[in-house]
Amino acid sequence: MTYFSIALLFILTITIALLLFIILTLRIKSKRRAKYQEWEEKINLTINTAIFSDEEEVVNRMLNKIKLPFDLNPLISNNRFRGLLTSKIIATSKNLSGNSASNLKKLYLQLDLEKYGIMSLKGVRWHIRAKRIQEIGVMDLKNCLDEVKKYTNDKNELIRIEAQVTVIRLIGFSGLAFLDTIPYKISEWNQIILLRELSHLPPEDFKGMEKWLQSTNSSVVAFALKLAGNYHRFSFYTEIEKCLHHPEPNIRFEAIITMAKVYNEKTAAELKSSFPKESLKNKKEIIKSLKDIGTEEDTPFLLGIINGLDNEMKLLVADAIVHISSNGLNELKNFSGAEDYPLNEMILHVEQNLK
Repeated sequence: MTYFSIALLFILTITIALLLFIILTLRIKSKRRAKYQEWEEKINLTINTAIFSDEEEVVNRMLNKIKLPFDLNPLISNNRFRGLLTSKIIATSKNLSGNSASNLKKLYLQLDLEKYGIMSLKGVRWHIRAKRIQEIGVMDLKNCLDEVKKYTNDKNELIRIEAQVTVIRLIGFSGLAFLDTIPYKISEWNQIILLRELSHLPPEDFKGMEKWLQSTNSSVVAFALKLAGNYHRFSFYTEIEKCLHHPEPNIRFEAIITMAKVYNEKTAAELKSSFPKESLKNKKEIIKSLKDIGTEEDTPFLLGIINGLDNEMKLLVADAIVHISSNGLNELKNFSGAEDYPLNEMILHVEQNLK
């Protein structure tokens, strides 16, 4: 047999093997798709049955169980089926409330999915743990609270966020206790998520604010300032005012915003006193705050700084003056340099906005 014949035979053998592999793979995928489709049909019907379960079924209600169209227990031990079922229940629960949400929780517990969820928390894959922690929150599994609390200071940020949100869902504002000891930075995104979760809860007189405002973790201080402003914690004004002198500019920035929300008769004077030594960003925020809380008594200060500012800040000052003083527009027009560009254009702009 020639070298050419051997090479041709080899290529033919490889080609046949490849074709067989492709055919086998396609068959496996086809069977898997058919199996998944069958599973999805059963799962969807089961979830719909749970959602629309008749609350007047006294026996089932007493047993705290849903009457199911299929016996799913033989399939629960299959990891893929269980994962698909759990994901569907969780996704659906997020969009429901009232009896429908309660029925899905009954279904979740009835199928013993809680046990598998807790087991997954012990796993090494962080994304699975994060998913299971979220699952506990959605299903309102308060008996898992102590286990979830362990992860509120986890080194993985995504696990940490899910645990913090879940604890808040389970026990409300008291779930913020992790702020007492957290060693990690709470990112801006993390803070937004926590504030959004808290916004779903009725406000309450939560504890820990004084400690958080004095924390050595600057991100905790920043978050505490947001909390103080959002929930109008006037009783902590002194601690908030101290943050106006914090060494970090971003903390002072948050303090400026918060002071404008919990202000008193001294706030404007304190903000004006801080203005000369502040960063550009913080100076802008002080001007915006004076627009909201200032009075006619603050007009001389604003007129006194307008010449030393860039055009953006000049416009902010002009806008603030006409909002805090009934005679602000005339004071601007009579101001030295009011006829010069760009101040003349700015005055015209704020005048038009008043109409």
